[in-house]
Amino acid sequence: MKVDRLKKSDIAITALFELGGANSWVRTEDIAVSAWNIAPQSFSMDGYEQYPSVDKVRYTLGDAKKPPEELVDGDSRRGWRLTPNGVARYKTLEPASVANHVPLSVANQFSRLRKSAAFQQWKTGAESVHPYVLAETVEVPADSQPSVVASRVDFLLNDAIEAVDKEIEDFLRWFKLNLQ
Repeated sequence: MKVDRLKKSDIAITALFELGGANSWVRTEDIAVSAWNIAPQSFSMDGYEQYPSVDKVRYTLGDAKKPPEELVDGDSRRGWRLTPNGVARYKTLEPASVANHVPLSVANQFSRLRKSAAFQQWKTGAESVHPYVLAETVEVPADSQPSVVASRVDFLLNDAIEAVDKEIEDFLRWFKLNLQ
């Protein structure tokens, strides 16, 4: 099943679970960013699609809190956590919310990589990319040390190998060459 076919509440509880919401309280803002990363078309600010909407996540979580499902507990002030019903619901979603058994968060990272300027430059045969573009692509501060960027790339490369995503793997290997 593709991400855009999941209900908004399913995306929100997936984001909450991935942020540790089965065992601790998680801020609404953090859930908003995570949900937006999973499904930006559902959790973007109206008119500013490049930004996550805290309001859309708060409303979605508020609905998920209501009976009969009662998937979450909490509010904007103290944060949110999954109820036992929410954890059970997440466990039923995980196989349906992944492509080729790739965790949703990893599939989402790969989707963002494919949309990046560096990926587009790689696809057109560029030999190098500006260091700031490289840092932005792997979501680290632009002034990060090359070792920090390389470490992040290694984590992503491991995910690509595990997911058997040859295109992302090839891109990340090219990417590492540009760090040197």
